[in-house]
Amino acid sequence: MINDTLRDRQVFSGDWHEICPYILLSTTELCSKVRLCPYSYMEPRADDALIGATVECVRLFVFGEIIGKHRAFSRGFAMIRISGPAILDLNTQNDLFAKQGVYTLHNFAAVVPALNAVFQWADKHSVPVVSTRLHSASIADRGKTLVVGTPGTEGHKKLPGTLLRRFVELPVDCGTDIPVQGFAGAQQFIFDLTDTDPFVSPRLDRLLSEAEADIWLVMGGPLELSVRMAVLGLLQRRQKVALIKDGFAERDAYEGEMALRQIESKNIEWLDAAEVPDRFAPKRRVLDPARKLRLGRGGMPVLVHRPMRGSTKYRMPR
Repeated sequence: MINDTLRDRQVFSGDWHEICPYILLSTTELCSKVRLCPYSYMEPRADDALIGATVECVRLFVFGEIIGKHRAFSRGFAMIRISGPAILDLNTQNDLFAKQGVYTLHNFAAVVPALNAVFQWADKHSVPVVSTRLHSASIADRGKTLVVGTPGTEGHKKLPGTLLRRFVELPVDCGTDIPVQGFAGAQQFIFDLTDTDPFVSPRLDRLLSEAEADIWLVMGGPLELSVRMAVLGLLQRRQKVALIKDGFAERDAYEGEMALRQIESKNIEWLDAAEVPDRFAPKRRVLDPARKLRLGRGGMPVLVHRPMRGSTKYRMPR
């Protein structure tokens, strides 16, 4: 009956259930606009309040007040479109990258300067950053289980150089909603994880699966756990990946070497931290020397091909 009512009011001519997943991109903001409990408009009741709320949901969808902010339909149904590179920063916190940490990575001292350099570049050029942070994660280590990232401790805090000015912390839960503003509202999203596999978090899995970036720059640790899983998971989701060669650390040298060999067999790009600014520097458009500009109608410059030497034909655009 909801579909029939919507068609009668000429709000939506297709099947209502086709657009429900996209309207749920921001359940919190949607409910605040229509004053409706989450998912209640999906119930098979057809009273006036339900139909009115449904009509309002569709209008929000059509006029793009929610979905249009991250251009889901104009760019191939991508939830968030990132024009340029994005950074996936894995577990750069004191429990892993500090000497007094619970699960200290053995080569962290050589990695921290590279991490700081990449974050300084990201802060300068407003590059989006997705960060993870272990939150009471249990990791098996040499026959015992270590709890990494206990809330309220120094080990749970991120390294000072890996925290940007505009960041949003997303706590541990089973939700899949993403801030509707995307990276326009914050440059860095920090996801708390209870496991070393980044894709265990439904919210982070959704972001990495549906966001479109030119390339993901992966760094952090541990290499044999989080970094390996992140690279393979991004490739499985058809994302382009580059690994910062001096930006990851491992706990166990042998396991890290095995993980590195598995990653090397994949089609990814390898970059040093010092190469990142030049690799992604904005390119200036340089005119071909065989071309010149002339003023066309209305005083607008028109690009004209110069004739080849010896040519007897001129074709000037009118």
